[in-house]
Amino acid sequence: MKKNKAGAFLAVAILAVVGIGGYFIKDYYDGRYKKSDTFYVHVPMSQEATVTDIKDSNGKVVDRGRSYTFTGYNEKGNAREVSFSYQTNDASKLLQPGQYLAVDVSKTIVIGQEVIAESKVPDAVKPFLK
Repeated sequence: MKKNKAGAFLAVAILAVVGIGGYFIKDYYDGRYKKSDTFYVHVPMSQEATVTDIKDSNGKVVDRGRSYTFTGYNEKGNAREVSFSYQTNDASKLLQPGQYLAVDVSKTIVIGQEVIAESKVPDAVKPFLK
């Protein structure tokens, strides 16, 4: 009888650990990769469209293209810094001055960006981008 109780306790403990672990893994994944909002950006007219070295946090060159950091605004007027890179050797594929972007973000990172027409920028956001 004691053997069955110990086995049952062990099974319940394993299920609890797996369940709790699964919850934290899902919470981490959703916070990092699930879209939480869209921020809109107007590329400044002073933005250069030249290919440069892209460096990692240690200063080591890891690719060619351009890294960007902009302040974007959502439909509520909230500002957020958005950072991302385009990897390319072709300067024509980089962001051009005056373009508008829709930048999808999670709670922690940029998960995608797209060049859009000015007409696709919500009216509530336009005053922040001028």
